Amino acid sequence: MGLKVAKVVKVNPSEPEEEAVALATEVIKTGGLVALPTETVYGLAADFKNESAVRRVFFVKRRPLNLGLIVGVRSILDIYSLAAEVPPQALRLFRLFSPGPLTGVFKRKDFLLPILSGNTDGIAIRIPRSKIAIRIMEKSGTFVTLTSANRHQRRSPQTAEEVERDIGEEIDLILDGGKTEIGKESTIIDFTQIPPKILREGAIPWREIKRYLRVD
Repeated sequence: MGLKVAKVVKVNPSEPEEEAVALATEVIKTGGLVALPTETVYGLAADFKNESAVRRVFFVKRRPLNLGLIVGVRSILDIYSLAAEVPPQALRLFRLFSPGPLTGVFKRKDFLLPILSGNTDGIAIRIPRSKIAIRIMEKSGTFVTLTSANRHQRRSPQTAEEVERDIGEEIDLILDGGKTEIGKESTIIDFTQIPPKILREGAIPWREIKRYLRVD
């Protein structure tokens, strides 16, 4: 696809309009990229099974291929469809903090695209609190990438206007749901290690995580 200006569509984050959801679903199903608001920051959504779409996420963000992407799912049960192992500590934390700003890295199942995980054996998974993201995944029948909708190493966007200024000419659709609730990225924990290791302290402070994990 050539460079163009992304279409911007207003959407109610509390009760997403079916027209907006249907439009975003069509873009996702045809290999396009959609920027949408989550409770943390605006995410860049693509069909996680479509390798060309996933590669386009890396290109638009100018993100190194050795840095994996976060995949959004709808429920804890969905984690089991992507993760080869779900340790008890991970299940406990996801029951406490999800849907929400918690991302877990798990040992991935073999069918997943290696590029999703930066060609490692892990996969980063999050259950967003965003009704927009959940409705799109429900309607499209697939999971989506949820990496932040910005160039690599730039500030993660909290508004549709920030997305439009940064990458608006290289994606297909921006769903404008206003300013994001939290405005800070998710906390990422690597559950492939024993004990689990925090990779990024985000919206959930590490001191809060430590209350429920047996770590120093």
